[in-house]
Amino acid sequence: MTRAATPARSRGRRLRAAATAAIGVVVSAFVALRVADLSAPFPDVADRAPASVVSAADGTAMHVGLDADGARRLPFRLADASPHLVHALVAAEDRRFYAHRGVDVRALARAAVACATAGAAVEGGSTITMQAVRWTTRVPRTFAGKALQALRAWQAERRWSKDEILERYLDAVPLPGNLRGVAAACAAWFGKRPADVSADEAALIVSTLPAPTRFDPRRDPAGARARRDRVLDRMREEGTLDAAACAAAKARPVVVDRGGFPDLGGHAWARAGAGRTTVEPGLERAVEALAAQAPAPDGVAVVVVDVRSASVRALVGARRADPSVLDATEAPRSAGSTVKPFLYAHALDAGLVVPTTALLDLPWAAPDWAPRNFDARVHGPVTAAEALATSLNVPAVRLAAALPDGALAATLRRAGLAHVRGADAPGADLALGTDDVTPLELAEAATTLAAGGVHRPLRLLADAPVAAGDRVLSPGACALVTSALADAGRARPAGAPGEGVAWKTGTSSRRRDAWAAGWTQDVVVVVWRGRLDGAPDDTLVGARAAVPLLFDVLALADPAPRPFPPPADVEPLEVCADTGLAPGPTCPERRRDLRPRGAAPLARCRVHVRVELDATTGCVVCARCRGTRPTVRRDVALFPPAWAGWRAETGLAVEALPAHDPACAAPLDPEGAAPEVAAPRDRARLEADAAGGADVVVRVRCADPRDGARVVLDATTERRVPAGEAVLLRVAAGRHVLVAFDARTGRSTRVGFTVEPR
Repeated sequence: MTRAATPARSRGRRLRAAATAAIGVVVSAFVALRVADLSAPFPDVADRAPASVVSAADGTAMHVGLDADGARRLPFRLADASPHLVHALVAAEDRRFYAHRGVDVRALARAAVACATAGAAVEGGSTITMQAVRWTTRVPRTFAGKALQALRAWQAERRWSKDEILERYLDAVPLPGNLRGVAAACAAWFGKRPADVSADEAALIVSTLPAPTRFDPRRDPAGARARRDRVLDRMREEGTLDAAACAAAKARPVVVDRGGFPDLGGHAWARAGAGRTTVEPGLERAVEALAAQAPAPDGVAVVVVDVRSASVRALVGARRADPSVLDATEAPRSAGSTVKPFLYAHALDAGLVVPTTALLDLPWAAPDWAPRNFDARVHGPVTAAEALATSLNVPAVRLAAALPDGALAATLRRAGLAHVRGADAPGADLALGTDDVTPLELAEAATTLAAGGVHRPLRLLADAPVAAGDRVLSPGACALVTSALADAGRARPAGAPGEGVAWKTGTSSRRRDAWAAGWTQDVVVVVWRGRLDGAPDDTLVGARAAVPLLFDVLALADPAPRPFPPPADVEPLEVCADTGLAPGPTCPERRRDLRPRGAAPLARCRVHVRVELDATTGCVVCARCRGTRPTVRRDVALFPPAWAGWRAETGLAVEALPAHDPACAAPLDPEGAAPEVAAPRDRARLEADAAGGADVVVRVRCADPRDGARVVLDATTERRVPAGEAVLLRVAAGRHVLVAFDARTGRSTRVGFTVEPR
């Protein structure tokens, strides 16, 4: 009898405990409502400091750091989320969510009775709103704590709409591992945005909510599938998923960690730090893939920039876009010939050249330096446009030497090349890119050219304003340079567009760096290839190592480039047909060319001049003798020393200025006399030494003893002979021609000599 009554007494005790629990919940809630300070600020889950997030231009997460609690959390907006996430959450966690005002009294009473009967802490019965409150308010799991949680939920419902509550819940809900918020789970498990998750994926996420650590789908895929399917069944019961869709969703396997956490554009997000960048995720991924496939050597950097806004559209600093790998976009390396477009644009604005101006691709020697072309050949006089397009070194050095000291360096620094030497430093070698630049700097400078000469700092953060910019070069000069570099006749990779792309290559000394910079009307791309240890490599030639990758990236960034329009902001002018300079009265032929509007006056042709000759002797009449005898005028072409020597060697006519009248004791006009070659004498015969050549002493006297001279040997070797001094030339056996030119007047004297072998 006693044993039979024991179960009945136990049931009675459980019923009395349940009643007591229910009364306790009601009384506690009443007391909490009476004493609570409703004016106190409500703790908002959105106020929690989020993890640092770097996103792409379209909002796609590139990298997520850790928040103060060591969790990863991605920004979430309900308007951009799949409705499956809301349907799964409501069906599984709070079916009466849209009917209650924060507290479901029936569910709460049931949970209290169950918990009291079991003798455990208060569990269950929480609404979605109450759970959102619990994450921001630490409350004990007791009757009083549950009552306070209910109060806060009631406050939340007065403050927020249902959609706002759902957004805050889904934004911060704890999930397995260190994930917080469904956006983080969508990215980490499926490689998707919240807008793209399917019904089965949404159900899988929601199925972990009761116990995120215990229900981690990566630990128990079979159990995770059973829990997911129960959520799908509830969605079907609620009418948010039809039977066919439910069956199809249940048929799919549980697969997580397919996409991994977002880590796009490692070098870009490392530079940005936090916030929304200007990087375009699709382009960034495609460029990263190209960089990863690039052939040896190991170093690669690619920068893609929008011309109008100077925004970085893609940035890759290594084969693997990981911030732990050296970012080559920030590494200063020798620029090579990539600076030549800026030299020619500056010279156009300074009035030194127009596109058809003749520049001498003939040997040029400084006191301790003799530049040579990449192909080690000389090509004679070439137009400025041709010299730029074919990247000839010697004409570039001659042109840079004609600029004031520091002028080119100042232009380069203003265009964005911050590592270039100081603006007051001389050096014609700068035209060959002997100074360092970084790929980011070169991209900024190339954008200056593509934008018509207006410099803007590169933008990596979307919130950074687009700078108004500072004018560095005229739009006309940039247009003429672009026209020369976009010439359809230039060799380019197979499949590359025939128009609409201008590009320039660069190869540093000893082949340590290969560069290519290209631009269309809309985009700029810079490519650097090299060895990370800085060692030379014979494969590092810009045209071979960098240009193919340049055009591959251009095809992604601007697949159908618009043809460049005819150069704008230019004006026509008449130039000498021989020199391409402003014609003088004696220039025999002229042609039309273009110059930047507003450029400095074009330098005048000094080749074609008019001289007075004695009508009887034909000698030059100087200023002292003019008016004392009959004279005739004659127009002559006096080419510069190296040019005249080249013409003579190639069989072209070279006019020699007649000698000064010997009857005039001392010409007052230094232009009246040609230099005298004191050594070697004309028609001299010298003996070669044992090595098969001879050291020839060259000494020249000019009309003005203070003037030096330039001598050209065999139209290939040019040296300066200072006044009163001699130079030593090493000459091979054979016949030779030496032309000496007065450094001030350009008058010349020609001698021939022979070095006879032993």
